[in-house]
Amino acid sequence: MVRRSRRWLAALALLSASAVTACRWCPAAAPSPSSSSPPPLAPVTLTLGVFGPDDEVTSFRRIAEEFSQVEPTVETTVEVVSRPTRNAALRAYRLRQPLPDVFLVSRGDAAGSRSAS
Repeated sequence: MVRRSRRWLAALALLSASAVTACRWCPAAAPSPSSSSPPPLAPVTLTLGVFGPDDEVTSFRRIAEEFSQVEPTVETTVEVVSRPTRNAALRAYRLRQPLPDVFLVSRGDAAGSRSAS
């Protein structure tokens, strides 16, 4: 249970960082000289790639829905793209069908990518 909680927290942290980064580069309307409020930010849509059993994917979908409503000043939508297994996800990512903005990787995959560089 702790491992799943950590995975969810890591995914949420990654989504938060991605949303902030995406919003940072969004074009915004020029402020009017008479307005003292900051200009509105453009809407942001992020895709989150996940894999695993249905209950885990459902949990990620719930977290994505909650995250989409966290920041009232930015219209953020997180779309979850799921694959049934890790291998199916990796195969899709290698074939670039379509690549999500953020995707779930196992600790072993992340460690392996570090040693390969």
